[in-house]
Amino acid sequence: MLPKPPPTYAAAIKAEALHFTLTVVFEPAAEGGFTCHFAELPEAFSEGETIERAGANLHDAFQLVLAHHRDEAAADMAGVVRQTYACRGAAA
Repeated sequence: MLPKPPPTYAAAIKAEALHFTLTVVFEPAAEGGFTCHFAELPEAFSEGETIERAGANLHDAFQLVLAHHRDEAAADMAGVVRQTYACRGAAA
């Protein structure tokens, strides 16, 4: 039998104080605009006509990558206790 998990990860790891910083790499695209990706997470990448649009699109790509990894992990972890927490904090 699995041990009872803590009420929330927020209580266990103080998620309200957790924040992290990723490095976004913007590169001019040959056809115009910019491509971008996270240096620490290269599978999240995007593009846009401006740096601002590319960055906003990258945020969406990041959410999709997390959702993909979450789905993959759920398929591989039958019988384990899983909880979610929100990562909040000030942007650097």
